[in-house]
Amino acid sequence: MAQKWCGFEDFFDDKIVSTDDIFKSKLNLAAIDLNVLVMKHKNAYLGFIGEHKQRLHIDLIKMSKSAENDSVYIMEGKTKVKQNTRAFKGVLHIDQIYEYKQPARGLEDDMASIVKRQGLIVVSYRFEENRAETATGIFEGKGLISWYINKKGVLCYDDIEDFSDSYDNNQFVGTWTSYKTGVKKIANWGQYRIPCAGDLDWGAAEFSPNPKYDNYSWKDYEP
Repeated sequence: MAQKWCGFEDFFDDKIVSTDDIFKSKLNLAAIDLNVLVMKHKNAYLGFIGEHKQRLHIDLIKMSKSAENDSVYIMEGKTKVKQNTRAFKGVLHIDQIYEYKQPARGLEDDMASIVKRQGLIVVSYRFEENRAETATGIFEGKGLISWYINKKGVLCYDDIEDFSDSYDNNQFVGTWTSYKTGVKKIANWGQYRIPCAGDLDWGAAEFSPNPKYDNYSWKDYEP
């Protein structure tokens, strides 16, 4: 599979089958908490960094809504590349909310009586690693979060089509920029799949790393 450059706009466009199927939506931001979508689901985040797609571990530890702005969340976590674990702090911002005209119904329509609304949230993020440590920098970019609201009005993590081979959620496309050198590297991460992974992911039913990248910390990967 030939590798091609892929940015957030390309990834977003691929997610939207038809612009007629989706519209800009309004959710009451004061009444929702993205912790439910970003932090509560137990599936680990998968990621890669750099042209060789070195394995990137992202561990989100804490997420709290800003007291001043319902669109802003304060984030804390850790990254790991090779044997280097680094702490970070930063922000995640809700940029835009989209909603599908027709929510998914699930396998054999099993979710039809449960799902009231369904859509996507576009976010931007900036995570700053500790400058006092070596080999640190800034992660920044944009993300796509899938959600639905059930018939009781509760915001839920969108796992409606987790039976699908191509299923994913919480997909983040961005870069890491070194404090010391200013060098910028691609850094993408997500749950179940990694956006714009190219030939790194050659799994069918689930993410599976190409043995070509075994020397970049993927050899011991276990789902």
